[in-house]
Amino acid sequence: MDENSLNLSELTEKIRSYLEASIPSLTWERHFNGAVIPATPTGTVSAASMEFVNTVKGADITVVTFSIYIVDPTEDDVEGKALKVRTALKENESLDGLIQSGEVSKIEFGAVTAKAGAALITYKAKLWL
Repeated sequence: MDENSLNLSELTEKIRSYLEASIPSLTWERHFNGAVIPATPTGTVSAASMEFVNTVKGADITVVTFSIYIVDPTEDDVEGKALKVRTALKENESLDGLIQSGEVSKIEFGAVTAKAGAALITYKAKLWL
């Protein structure tokens, strides 16, 4: 992949649409809407950072880190929903050939309010440039 052709918006949308098809019980948005608690269980996907590794001639690789948030206004099994995201991403490690490989490296849990739960999933996608 040519560095000039790397399109984070396209990659973010691919991840979002894949999760939407794999886990339709969540409403999947592209961006996190801040402190607003959604009316229905919602997931968001956004690119967080890029790290360049193996940057020698002929082996230029980037790792794009995505933040995938799940916010559930009822705190109904947020852990289970987060693990479903991990399973879905493991089942399609290359996102249909768009990336070299991807992995969920971390899941963090927290309460948004006394009744709403949240999870932050860190997903790392490795791409050739």
